[in-house]
Amino acid sequence: MSVTNDVFRVAWTIARGTDSRTAPIIVSVRIENIGNRSLDLEVDASAWKVGRERRLVTGLRPGEHEVRRFRMKAGLDRLDRTDIRIELRQIDGEEGI
Repeated sequence: MSVTNDVFRVAWTIARGTDSRTAPIIVSVRIENIGNRSLDLEVDASAWKVGRERRLVTGLRPGEHEVRRFRMKAGLDRLDRTDIRIELRQIDGEEGI
């Protein structure tokens, strides 16, 4: 899945471990700066009853991209019918998407 605005493009994927029911889920978030100035961003991944993880992306220059990975500690057995929420906020910038 991906989202684009005037400043950045974000895409994310989900991968699971070898035991598909109980192995942790890995969420990879790729952020690309399509604007004309450097960006400092905060990326959150969260799921109900699993928790939240936060990563920073600093000094992302125009045309560059970074990948941040989040290890959701629960497997599909606990994440079944639960949304995984990805939030991206520009530090000292506009609202997140």
